[in-house]
Amino acid sequence: MINTSILVLLIALLLIFLFLSLLHFYWGFGGRCGIEVALPSREDNIPLFRPGKLITLLIAFVLLICAGFFLLIIIGLAPEVTKYFFWVILIVFSSRVIGDFKFFGLFKKYKYTRFAVNDSKYYTPLSLVITILVLLLIVWIIFSQDHNLIS
Repeated sequence: MINTSILVLLIALLLIFLFLSLLHFYWGFGGRCGIEVALPSREDNIPLFRPGKLITLLIAFVLLICAGFFLLIIIGLAPEVTKYFFWVILIVFSSRVIGDFKFFGLFKKYKYTRFAVNDSKYYTPLSLVITILVLLLIVWIIFSQDHNLIS
């Protein structure tokens, strides 16, 4: 049985990753809504890159796999690699929070493009929330008696 607080964290992460996955599937299959503010851009608001459908769908699948991983943990089938999965998520999203010091993250240089404004309002805070939730899970695993999510 999973601790109720941990279950809430896991469900929150599952829903976040599921939403992000569905959004990327939408874009990967040709959806346009929101795409113009979802890509880092230069000061003239021209995107730095335009990912193709294949890479967008690949990202969607990776996000869906993450959501599936959280679901497996919730239903009690936590794989042996759970702690490594959490560390990878922590590193990826804490790096996203810090940013590249130019176009995205807390320390970005360009702060007034459409992307940068949304990055400051939504994308970086969401990455920070994911980072904190996963960090809480890691701390729980480290300090729990059996070093596992399932007791």
